[in-house]
Amino acid sequence: MSADQGRAGAAGGRGTGLFLWSLSLAQLVSWGILFYSIAVFFVPMREELGWSKAVVSGGITIGLVSSGIFAPWVGAQVDRGNAWPVLTGGSVLGSAAVLAWAFVETPLAFWAVCFAMGAAMACTLYEPGFAVLSRTLGDDAPRGILKMTLVGGFASTVFIPLAHALVEAIGWRQAVMVLAATNLLLPAAIHAVMLSPRVSPAPRAPQRLATADIPTRAAIADMRFWGLLVAFSAYNVAFTAMTFHFLPMLEERGVSRDAGVLLFTLIGPLQVAGRLLLFSRGGGIAARPVGRAIFAVAAPLFLLAVVAGADLRMLALFVAVYGVVNGISTVIRGTIVRDIFGARNYGAISGSMTMPTTFARAGGPAIGAMLWSLGQDYATMLAGLAAVSFLGAIAFWHATRHDAGG
Repeated sequence: MSADQGRAGAAGGRGTGLFLWSLSLAQLVSWGILFYSIAVFFVPMREELGWSKAVVSGGITIGLVSSGIFAPWVGAQVDRGNAWPVLTGGSVLGSAAVLAWAFVETPLAFWAVCFAMGAAMACTLYEPGFAVLSRTLGDDAPRGILKMTLVGGFASTVFIPLAHALVEAIGWRQAVMVLAATNLLLPAAIHAVMLSPRVSPAPRAPQRLATADIPTRAAIADMRFWGLLVAFSAYNVAFTAMTFHFLPMLEERGVSRDAGVLLFTLIGPLQVAGRLLLFSRGGGIAARPVGRAIFAVAAPLFLLAVVAGADLRMLALFVAVYGVVNGISTVIRGTIVRDIFGARNYGAISGSMTMPTTFARAGGPAIGAMLWSLGQDYATMLAGLAAVSFLGAIAFWHATRHDAGG
């Protein structure tokens, strides 16, 4: 290789690095503003507007359903090379929706804002980000996805305290305005610049595919697709239900609120720790065996929560494993579709899977409440979630067992 070629390669590497870390920063801010910070505003909103919990939780559901509806279209657009207008437009839409949130006075207006925020999430969060990296980085895409989730994993750690501080300092409506401006200045600007044809790296063709590229329709007809769909839907139900019911569960067991909040806040850093564990192995991701291990751990994990009771040491163990498993599962979700079906139609295939799995995530809290009502305690809910997780483990094992569908 000539000196000129070496310099060109180094420059290309630096350019790709800037591209990756910039998009990762956009993920951190987008997740922090469009997803995590929402919870901080619920109590002051309800206090000012006199709304019920059902009104607010209905907004969450509407946003998640909206995100699922738009996911297949977004994935297909990224596959066609339209990441620049989709992600930039999604960031602008998210900023406008967050700004409109500052002026809501009625539940209908709030639900409309949540619908728009859901569409923005579909255009900006991990799934389209993963699709961009899969299209752009070739064989380095799994490592890039891991790095992106490492940065994005700090979204709750950064934005929940920031949103809380803003609410305390200037009130919730003004705080929402600040976040809307931040979303416009960072994710929207990053997407507008880094995804433009003049700046974005040229798509890099993979050289080491585990399987031939499969057309989208053929992938959806493949039993492996449906196995992954069942697996990640079950996972989303179980882990979203646990996330929303964690603090009420501890309250039912007599654990102090301070101890419960401390345990809950550890989940975010532990998710990053799980991803760092993968990164420490060189960034190479064996999606199938690692995914099988993660799914196999989930069912016993919920049974651990059943027997933990109010024992803080056992609860801390539960939180530690829960956080690590959740962190690694995001990386597996971003890489397993590419590993099985190839890179060419990653966005469309992954987006088709995202819609139903997002609906499962939206239904998780309600399903958790339904399971609780069967026995009027959280032990019943946890046993039910263990059963759901066991189903997910079987489905994932089936989806990753063979190299051919059918």
